[in-house]
Amino acid sequence: MPREVPKVAFGAAVGAEDRIGVLEALAGEREVYRVYVGDEEEPVSLTQGGAFDGWGSNNLPSIRTVHVHMSVPDEVEDTVAGELIRDGLTSLLDCSVQGLQQVLLWLPEGHDDLGDAIRQCLHSRVGDFDITFEPDGPWVTGIEMRAIRRS
Repeated sequence: MPREVPKVAFGAAVGAEDRIGVLEALAGEREVYRVYVGDEEEPVSLTQGGAFDGWGSNNLPSIRTVHVHMSVPDEVEDTVAGELIRDGLTSLLDCSVQGLQQVLLWLPEGHDDLGDAIRQCLHSRVGDFDITFEPDGPWVTGIEMRAIRRS
């Protein structure tokens, strides 16, 4: 198996335990450039998918970027969703994934005040990472957050 793995993609139906098991199987001397959790057509649910779970395993390969496509169920209030996202993203960034340089979190449109709720809950820095929000535009629909490791 090559030392560098360009990408590993997990559909929304893949739970945290299975996802971490696959990544642990790639451990050792390997580096994974990108890990995708969910996608635009089938994002992982904020309340059921476990997208932020399991990253603290000491047996993971070096991972440069984690992309999470996430949905928020309609019954979850924006402020509650903002707090869940803050807590989950903070735990992922604080768990010291080897080699982690950035986390991208994308949420589809649908919750009018969700972006504001997340901005109120989430600081512009978490540990060694700066948090930015991409503006809505022709290439970005929904909410896109980036956590980028400071040099």
